[in-house]
Amino acid sequence: MLKRVNPVKQQIGFVGDVLAQLPDAALQPYGPAIFALAKGRESRTEPYKLLIHLNAFGDGARALVDLLADADRSDTGDPFFRNHRQHAYLAAMIGLCQIRPRAASVLPGVLQLANNGAVILLGGGSCG
Repeated sequence: MLKRVNPVKQQIGFVGDVLAQLPDAALQPYGPAIFALAKGRESRTEPYKLLIHLNAFGDGARALVDLLADADRSDTGDPFFRNHRQHAYLAAMIGLCQIRPRAASVLPGVLQLANNGAVILLGGGSCG
């Protein structure tokens, strides 16, 4: 069975990919819109690369942890909706990794998610 492509969602994904290439300073005026996008499970799936840039805003680290937690809650087990979880999870993890020391303030929240099984601590692949 072929998956139907929603052209509107596809276009949102393309726009998100383009915006994700902009420097953080250029995204500053759009911070509230990006935060709102991150809260919608349906709306955040395609432009997830843009959500990595939540780390460029004042409370971005907290927003990334919230995104990580919500990604786990949105896991229905249905393979058709797996991107709802996977894309949000990847955006949150990449965004947190990119802010390195600034993520220290939210580390307890990430560790709690790890203890609950929502964050994978060790992958099956090799890093070297």
